[in-house]
Amino acid sequence: MSKDVQLFNKFLGNMFPEFTDVVAEIRDRSVIVNILSGLMESGTDLLTTIPVGKTTKKMLKMRIEGATMALVDIKNKTAYRVGPPLGIMLARFPRHPAHNFVRVNYCGLIDPEDKKKRLAQRDAYSPDDDIRIKAMENSGWFILYPAGSLLADQRLEKRIRDLAVSGRESAMFSEFVALVDGELDKSHEIELVEYQPEDQKLWEQWQTKIDTDLFQTIVRPRNFSAGSGRSEDYYLKLIKYGNMKIGAVWFEKINQRTATAELGLIIGEPHLWGMGIGSKAVNAMIAIAKNDLGLNFIWASVREANQRAVNCYGRGGFSIVRKVPVFNKTDGSYQMWVHMEKMI
Repeated sequence: MSKDVQLFNKFLGNMFPEFTDVVAEIRDRSVIVNILSGLMESGTDLLTTIPVGKTTKKMLKMRIEGATMALVDIKNKTAYRVGPPLGIMLARFPRHPAHNFVRVNYCGLIDPEDKKKRLAQRDAYSPDDDIRIKAMENSGWFILYPAGSLLADQRLEKRIRDLAVSGRESAMFSEFVALVDGELDKSHEIELVEYQPEDQKLWEQWQTKIDTDLFQTIVRPRNFSAGSGRSEDYYLKLIKYGNMKIGAVWFEKINQRTATAELGLIIGEPHLWGMGIGSKAVNAMIAIAKNDLGLNFIWASVREANQRAVNCYGRGGFSIVRKVPVFNKTDGSYQMWVHMEKMI
């Protein structure tokens, strides 16, 4: 757990010391401003996500200036100025603090002077003239959360947008609550089970919940057959968590002559990320590789931006041996891929 997640959880916990799991909604403007000011002074590195049109923007700072607030992206030299807060929703899940967030409902800007107002100069920021101001004339919502939060993951952009707009009605919030209520909280009880043909539909469900194009090109073995979990060159297991099949882990490019294979992994339920499930699945597959498949050497290739995967394999004893740029032939862009290896 990151320091920022710990600080964020502690701050929310100090506000409600008698409660373990809290979802509080407050509409007193002075109380809301005090809460937001306290968060900004808590030493926590905060991020904000605001829906703008059909997209969402991730901001690095939030500032309160008089009756308005500004969500500031220093890197892109842009700030969205919004009106005063109308309401705030504080969501704290102490057993799963990476889920914690604050949802703020704000007024649109009405005063013409507020629309023209520049950022007040501060030492920690670029000069006023470097920051473009975009005035939000309509009311709306944004999500505030710490660096290291589950909500910071780019693959969840559509779901974070839904969380910002829908609040308690969003699918992600319902999943968080189900986890807290104990319906799925069985993190010590994962099981690797055989793939069944009827499980084919799960792949499509998982891919709609996460934007796999951003971080994960291969979401199942390359030579995958819908009717089987095994072939000469791949070995597939589904990950069962409680009563749900929530992901898959597999070996592919199995070479019996050299006793080598490539390892792949997907956790298709985003609300279960960061709970150690992937690490347990990887360790279970390493045991299978050694005891059942007779493998001596396994490797994994992941995009460097997918730090959750890099860290997961690292905890399983994989070492980074090289980084390789992979180019997109369409637009000339590239991403860095990390090649990781492990001797068994």
